[in-house]
Amino acid sequence: MCRSSVIWTCACVLLAACAGEPTGVPEGDGSRFEAFELQLMAPGFVTECSPFDVQVLALDARGQVVSGFDEILSVFSMSNTLTLNTLVMRNGVASGSLRIGLVYRDVANLTVLASTTRVKHSLARQQIFVGDIPGYQFELVAFFGRNLRSIWVDGTGFGVAGGAFGLVVERVGGVWREVESGLGADLLGATGFGPEEAYLVGDGGRLLLREEGRWGSVSSGVVTQLLSAHRGPGRDDDVWVVGVNGVVLRGRRHEWRQMPSPDPQAALRAVWVARSEQAYVGSADGMVYRWDGAGWTGWDSGLENGLQGLWGVSEGEIYATGGLGAIARFNGTTWELQPMLPEFTAALRDASALAGEVIVVGSNGAVIVQRNGCWVRINPPPENPDMRSVAVGGSLVFGTSGGGGIYRLH
Repeated sequence: MCRSSVIWTCACVLLAACAGEPTGVPEGDGSRFEAFELQLMAPGFVTECSPFDVQVLALDARGQVVSGFDEILSVFSMSNTLTLNTLVMRNGVASGSLRIGLVYRDVANLTVLASTTRVKHSLARQQIFVGDIPGYQFELVAFFGRNLRSIWVDGTGFGVAGGAFGLVVERVGGVWREVESGLGADLLGATGFGPEEAYLVGDGGRLLLREEGRWGSVSSGVVTQLLSAHRGPGRDDDVWVVGVNGVVLRGRRHEWRQMPSPDPQAALRAVWVARSEQAYVGSADGMVYRWDGAGWTGWDSGLENGLQGLWGVSEGEIYATGGLGAIARFNGTTWELQPMLPEFTAALRDASALAGEVIVVGSNGAVIVQRNGCWVRINPPPENPDMRSVAVGGSLVFGTSGGGGIYRLH
């Protein structure tokens, strides 16, 4: 008899067979079945990569259950998007994970198709509710009305952010406040070591240094647009800054030197420093270069629609983000595009990591997290703002938006 509950859907594909009546298959043909009873164990509320189980009871021509039903290949699809969850049944049981594709929908129809010549009729559907993973929520904590392009926070909760027309913002004592910079240049990158030493970089080679509680301009030695900054992991390591025309700067406080360029024609959009003599920079055309202390090695990340962000969990796990919902992963040797469905098209602008989980933000309120090898969507900030940057300090996660908002991820 078919069973049903909150999380079970039971589909008797051929009612006669479920009732135990003969189905017309010639007697003695034990390799072919007219129908089966399919039980899909899936939660009624799902997120990307939700686990599920499938159980199958195969029935022969007499309506008798056949044990040890193997080799059914089941394909699961969400709405009109084929998600290629192909499963092999062993003794009538298979497990997998739902792939939704990070799209924004509330309800979807899950279709189960057993693709095999051994069973004639093999189709079942279940309506499920699609949501975001629990445990994360963005909260608007400050608003400044101008585009905020960069952010950085340290382990104590001190933070800085930079934006349009010289907007400088600090987090002191748990409160974000605006600081008058006196600059008209956009500030596009941020990094630092703490309240005693923080940096913002931007248009026209602008390099701002915070020391002794005040911000001041430092000569970078270049006049080109500076797009990103990142410090090495050690307190004595250098700060690296990259920008257009292949500019790479390295230094601290008031002493800066220009490094050899991996490509003098490239707009270097992002930089991540693994250690003192191991830095990675990404260009707008999708190339990623590694400095090893002596020279540059380059790879094509595969991001055909432009690289925008770069972050590493380790030297063997580095991520590059870009346009049209694209993410590439570097394993220390090669780059590989992550499995994202074509309908997920948010421009992914920046990345960071918390406790091994990579957090990526982008347009239309896109916030996704890499969890247990799977990219999952979390609750977007209110009104789906254009998220421009993200930073992690200790257990604190903050993001900035093109509208001038600063959001905290709880």
